[in-house]
Amino acid sequence: MNIRTLCTGSILTWKHLLVRNVPQGLRFEVPVKCFYIEHNGHKLLFDAGQKPLSYQQPDDADYLVKVTPAETAAALLQQTGVSPEDMDYIVLSHLHSDHAAGIVDFPQATLLMQSKEYAIKNPGDHKKLLLDGEYDIFGDKRLIVLPTYGHTAGHQSLLVTLDDSSQVLLTGDAAYTLEALDCDFSEADLKQNPEFFNTVKRLRQMQKNNVKLIFSHE
Repeated sequence: MNIRTLCTGSILTWKHLLVRNVPQGLRFEVPVKCFYIEHNGHKLLFDAGQKPLSYQQPDDADYLVKVTPAETAAALLQQTGVSPEDMDYIVLSHLHSDHAAGIVDFPQATLLMQSKEYAIKNPGDHKKLLLDGEYDIFGDKRLIVLPTYGHTAGHQSLLVTLDDSSQVLLTGDAAYTLEALDCDFSEADLKQNPEFFNTVKRLRQMQKNNVKLIFSHE
Protein backbone atom coordinates (compact mmCIF):
# COMPACT_ATOMS: atom_id res chain seq x y z
CA MET A 1 0.00 0.00 0.00
CA ASN A 2 1.15 3.52 -0.81
CA ILE A 3 -0.34 6.53 0.96
CA ARG A 4 0.59 10.14 0.27
CA THR A 5 -0.55 13.42 1.82
CA LEU A 6 -1.61 16.20 -0.55
CA CYS A 7 -1.81 19.73 0.83
CA THR A 8 -4.30 21.76 -1.20
CA GLY A 9 -3.40 25.18 0.15
CA SER A 10 -4.68 26.49 3.46
CA ILE A 11 -7.53 28.28 5.19
CA LEU A 12 -7.10 31.38 7.33
CA THR A 13 -9.74 31.35 10.03
CA TRP A 14 -10.46 32.31 13.64
CA LYS A 15 -9.06 29.78 16.09
CA HIS A 16 -12.21 29.72 18.22
CA LEU A 17 -14.15 28.35 15.24
CA LEU A 18 -11.98 25.23 15.25
CA VAL A 19 -10.98 24.81 18.89
CA ARG A 20 -13.38 25.29 21.79
CA ASN A 21 -12.53 27.41 24.82
CA VAL A 22 -9.95 29.68 23.18
CA PRO A 23 -10.26 33.48 23.16
CA GLN A 24 -11.93 35.13 20.19
CA GLY A 25 -9.88 37.34 17.88
CA LEU A 26 -6.97 34.95 17.22
CA ARG A 27 -6.24 34.34 13.53
CA PHE A 28 -5.27 30.76 12.75
CA GLU A 29 -4.01 29.33 9.44
CA VAL A 30 -4.42 25.61 8.85
CA PRO A 31 -3.52 23.34 5.93
CA VAL A 32 -6.20 21.63 3.86
CA LYS A 33 -5.12 18.03 3.34
CA CYS A 34 -6.42 15.13 1.34
CA PHE A 35 -4.82 11.73 0.90
CA TYR A 36 -3.89 9.63 -2.12
CA ILE A 37 -3.80 5.85 -1.67
CA GLU A 38 -2.73 3.06 -4.00
CA HIS A 39 -3.88 -0.41 -2.98
CA ASN A 40 -4.44 -3.66 -4.89
CA GLY A 41 -4.02 -1.92 -8.23
CA HIS A 42 -6.59 0.76 -7.40
CA LYS A 43 -6.16 4.51 -6.99
CA LEU A 44 -8.17 6.23 -4.29
CA LEU A 45 -8.48 9.65 -2.69
CA PHE A 46 -9.72 10.39 0.79
CA ASP A 47 -11.30 13.78 0.15
CA ALA A 48 -10.45 15.87 -2.89
CA GLY A 49 -9.28 19.16 -1.42
CA GLN A 50 -10.22 22.70 -2.27
CA LYS A 51 -10.14 24.76 -5.45
CA PRO A 52 -9.35 28.44 -6.08
CA LEU A 53 -12.45 30.58 -5.70
CA SER A 54 -13.96 32.50 -8.59
CA TYR A 55 -14.54 35.55 -6.38
CA GLN A 56 -12.57 37.69 -3.94
CA GLN A 57 -13.08 37.13 -0.22
CA PRO A 58 -12.61 39.87 2.38
CA ASP A 59 -9.38 39.58 4.35
CA ASP A 60 -11.31 39.00 7.59
CA ALA A 61 -13.52 36.23 6.20
CA ASP A 62 -14.30 33.49 8.71
CA TYR A 63 -12.79 30.92 6.35
CA LEU A 64 -10.42 32.62 3.92
CA VAL A 65 -9.46 30.15 1.18
CA LYS A 66 -5.82 30.29 0.13
CA VAL A 67 -5.03 27.94 -2.75
CA THR A 68 -3.47 28.31 -6.21
CA PRO A 69 -4.22 26.23 -9.33
CA ALA A 70 -0.89 24.44 -8.81
CA GLU A 71 -2.00 23.33 -5.32
CA THR A 72 -5.18 21.45 -6.24
CA ALA A 73 -5.20 17.70 -5.67
CA ALA A 74 -5.30 17.04 -9.40
CA ALA A 75 -2.33 19.33 -10.10
CA LEU A 76 -0.28 17.83 -7.26
CA LEU A 77 -0.94 14.31 -8.52
CA GLN A 78 -0.10 15.22 -12.10
CA GLN A 79 3.27 16.48 -10.89
CA THR A 80 4.01 12.91 -9.79
CA GLY A 81 2.70 11.26 -12.94
CA VAL A 82 -0.78 10.30 -11.69
CA SER A 83 -3.54 11.23 -14.11
CA PRO A 84 -6.84 12.44 -12.61
CA GLU A 85 -8.68 10.30 -15.16
CA ASP A 86 -7.18 7.18 -13.58
CA MET A 87 -8.68 7.77 -10.12
CA ASP A 88 -10.98 4.89 -9.21
CA TYR A 89 -12.57 6.09 -5.98
CA ILE A 90 -12.96 9.19 -3.83
CA VAL A 91 -14.01 8.63 -0.23
CA LEU A 92 -15.67 11.89 0.80
CA SER A 93 -15.56 12.62 4.51
CA HIS A 94 -18.30 15.20 3.91
CA LEU A 95 -19.38 17.79 1.38
CA HIS A 96 -17.89 21.03 2.74
CA SER A 97 -16.05 22.71 -0.11
CA ASP A 98 -12.53 22.43 1.34
CA HIS A 99 -12.97 18.65 1.27
CA ALA A 100 -15.12 18.16 -1.81
CA ALA A 101 -14.60 21.00 -4.31
CA GLY A 102 -11.78 19.11 -6.04
CA ILE A 103 -14.03 16.25 -7.19
CA VAL A 104 -14.70 18.14 -10.43
CA ASP A 105 -11.16 17.27 -11.54
CA PHE A 106 -11.80 13.51 -11.22
CA PRO A 107 -14.79 12.82 -13.48
CA GLN A 108 -14.25 9.05 -13.74
CA ALA A 109 -14.03 8.40 -10.00
CA THR A 110 -16.80 6.74 -8.01
CA LEU A 111 -17.73 8.72 -4.91
CA LEU A 112 -18.14 6.81 -1.65
CA MET A 113 -20.27 8.73 0.81
CA GLN A 114 -22.82 8.16 3.51
CA SER A 115 -26.48 8.23 2.49
CA LYS A 116 -27.05 10.76 5.27
CA GLU A 117 -24.58 13.15 3.61
CA TYR A 118 -26.07 12.65 0.15
CA ALA A 119 -29.49 13.51 1.60
CA ILE A 120 -28.12 16.97 2.46
CA LYS A 121 -26.63 17.67 -0.95
CA ASN A 122 -26.16 15.90 -4.28
CA PRO A 123 -22.51 16.44 -5.31
CA GLY A 124 -23.20 16.15 -9.03
CA ASP A 125 -22.95 13.69 -11.89
CA HIS A 126 -20.26 11.35 -10.56
CA LYS A 127 -20.95 7.67 -10.07
CA LYS A 128 -21.79 7.13 -6.41
CA LEU A 129 -21.75 4.35 -3.87
CA LEU A 130 -23.99 5.40 -0.99
CA LEU A 131 -23.17 3.83 2.36
CA ASP A 132 -25.13 3.31 5.54
CA GLY A 133 -22.48 2.92 8.17
CA GLU A 134 -19.20 0.99 8.14
CA TYR A 135 -17.86 -0.31 4.81
CA ASP A 136 -14.81 -2.42 3.93
CA ILE A 137 -13.90 -1.02 0.51
CA PHE A 138 -11.94 -3.99 -0.89
CA GLY A 139 -13.08 -6.72 1.49
CA ASP A 140 -9.60 -7.19 2.97
CA LYS A 141 -9.94 -4.99 6.08
CA ARG A 142 -7.21 -2.64 4.85
CA LEU A 143 -9.41 0.36 4.02
CA ILE A 144 -12.54 0.63 6.14
CA VAL A 145 -14.93 3.56 6.01
CA LEU A 146 -16.14 4.44 9.52
CA PRO A 147 -19.16 6.65 10.20
CA THR A 148 -18.06 9.56 12.39
CA TYR A 149 -21.25 11.57 12.45
CA GLY A 150 -21.56 14.97 14.08
CA HIS A 151 -19.54 17.51 12.14
CA THR A 152 -22.16 16.90 9.47
CA ALA A 153 -25.03 14.41 9.50
CA GLY A 154 -23.17 11.96 7.28
CA HIS A 155 -19.52 12.57 8.12
CA GLN A 156 -17.18 9.60 7.70
CA SER A 157 -13.51 8.79 8.29
CA LEU A 158 -11.18 6.15 6.82
CA LEU A 159 -9.36 3.53 8.88
CA VAL A 160 -6.20 2.38 7.06
CA THR A 161 -4.21 -0.71 7.99
CA LEU A 162 -0.67 -0.25 6.68
CA ASP A 163 1.70 -2.94 5.42
CA ASP A 164 3.32 -3.26 8.87
CA SER A 165 -0.17 -3.85 10.41
CA SER A 166 -0.19 -0.48 12.18
CA GLN A 167 -3.33 1.59 11.76
CA VAL A 168 -4.05 5.21 10.97
CA LEU A 169 -7.37 7.00 10.91
CA LEU A 170 -7.88 9.75 8.35
CA THR A 171 -10.29 11.82 10.41
CA GLY A 172 -11.58 14.41 7.95
CA ASP A 173 -13.33 16.93 10.18
CA ALA A 174 -14.40 14.47 12.86
CA ALA A 175 -11.93 16.64 14.79
CA TYR A 176 -10.12 19.53 13.10
CA THR A 177 -6.84 19.11 15.00
CA LEU A 178 -5.40 17.24 17.97
CA GLU A 179 -5.93 20.34 20.10
CA ALA A 180 -9.60 20.40 19.07
CA LEU A 181 -9.94 16.72 20.01
CA ASP A 182 -8.32 17.16 23.43
CA CYS A 183 -10.23 20.21 24.63
CA ASP A 184 -12.93 20.05 27.32
CA PHE A 185 -16.61 20.14 26.49
CA SER A 186 -19.46 21.52 28.57
CA GLU A 187 -22.77 19.82 29.33
CA ALA A 188 -24.42 22.32 26.98
CA ASP A 189 -22.05 21.23 24.22
CA LEU A 190 -22.94 17.59 24.80
CA LYS A 191 -26.66 18.25 24.59
CA GLN A 192 -26.35 20.41 21.47
CA ASN A 193 -24.70 17.77 19.30
CA PRO A 194 -24.52 14.34 20.97
CA GLU A 195 -23.41 12.55 17.78
CA PHE A 196 -20.33 14.75 17.54
CA PHE A 197 -19.32 14.01 21.12
CA ASN A 198 -19.90 10.28 20.65
CA THR A 199 -17.47 10.54 17.73
CA VAL A 200 -14.96 12.44 19.89
CA LYS A 201 -15.14 9.67 22.51
CA ARG A 202 -14.58 7.05 19.81
CA LEU A 203 -11.55 8.88 18.42
CA ARG A 204 -10.05 9.26 21.87
CA GLN A 205 -10.51 5.52 22.49
CA MET A 206 -8.92 4.65 19.14
CA GLN A 207 -5.97 6.85 20.09
CA LYS A 208 -5.58 4.87 23.34
CA ASN A 209 -5.62 1.70 21.24
CA ASN A 210 -2.58 2.93 19.27
CA VAL A 211 -4.43 4.05 16.16
CA LYS A 212 -2.64 7.14 14.82
CA LEU A 213 -5.08 9.94 14.07
CA ILE A 214 -4.26 12.04 11.01
CA PHE A 215 -6.10 15.34 10.89
CA SER A 216 -7.02 17.16 7.69
CA HIS A 217 -6.20 20.58 9.17
CA GLU A 218 -2.95 19.97 11.01
